[in-house]
Amino acid sequence: MIIDDFKKENFNIENFELYSEKKYMKLLSYPVMLTGCETLILKVLLDTYGRFIPAAELAELCGEKSCTQGSVVTHISAINQKAAPIISRQLVLCHKGDGYILNNQI
Repeated sequence: MIIDDFKKENFNIENFELYSEKKYMKLLSYPVMLTGCETLILKVLLDTYGRFIPAAELAELCGEKSCTQGSVVTHISAINQKAAPIISRQLVLCHKGDGYILNNQI
C-alpha cells in the first residue's frame, strides 16, 4: 500500500501537530520546519500510530523516490535533532528489529 494522497491536511496528537501542506510541525506550540521526506515520514508514522514500522516499509509507504530505505534513517535523525531542543527527547523512536514509532511521551 502506498500512501500518496492524504485526506486531511493537519494531523494532531496531543502536543504534536503536523501541517503537511505547509511542511512544518508544532511541538508544544513551537513551529518546526520540515523537508518533504520528513513530512511524509511523519504522516506515515501518524497514520500507523502505535505500531512499529520497519525502514523498508516506511520508505515504501512514503511513495517518494527520494525517500529510500537508506535515507529513512537520515531523515528520522534530522527530525529528532529538530525536536530535541523543544521536547528534550526523540520524537521518533527506533527499536532494533521492529522499526520506528512515534514517541507517545511528548
